[in-house]
Amino acid sequence: MTKINIIYINLLSKKDNLDDLLKDKNSYVLITNDSLGNIKNYENLNQISQHIPNLDVFEKKLKEKIASYKFKTLQNRFYLPIGSSILLEYENNNLIYSPIMWVKQDISNTNNIYWSFLSTLSLILKNNINDMESKNLIIFEQPVSPTGTEQRAKAFEKFNDLNNENFIESLDYKNDNTIFYKESNISEQPPFLQNNEFRELNYN
Repeated sequence: MTKINIIYINLLSKKDNLDDLLKDKNSYVLITNDSLGNIKNYENLNQISQHIPNLDVFEKKLKEKIASYKFKTLQNRFYLPIGSSILLEYENNNLIYSPIMWVKQDISNTNNIYWSFLSTLSLILKNNINDMESKNLIIFEQPVSPTGTEQRAKAFEKFNDLNNENFIESLDYKNDNTIFYKESNISEQPPFLQNNEFRELNYN
């Protein structure tokens, strides 16, 4: 099974030769935000932009890729479901985008980080199914909350139990190794007004 090393980069830690590590063919950089592919309000944008330039261009390419899969909200906008992740090669970097929320909101009472992280790990495995070299998953962030840390630990444990078997995906995407598709925990999303775009909500 492909071994994945998780490397956290935050303001409290400096890593030598980071730019070389980012551009290594065996490295993947995780970016998480909303299902619409907006990264301008990504909380670690300033930090990651020091190493990966022109992220506004990346956002455009990201939204084009999301649109190519034709998942649409109830307002007919393209989106990527929570529990899915996609891979883009950009500026000699392997970037993985995996949403942790439909739109910007409090997700503290959801397992969205778990599903996003498990999807990301599964996509790396899918992208390297016949490659036994170790891979690096690089995550830029401030120190995460205990809840986020716990969800990632559970996802990593679940991933290691897969024994080289991916989760069941839609047959439409099993031959595309740049997407891991699985729509997860819709009912768990908060009953906020902005979520009306993604599901019909009952306030009664």
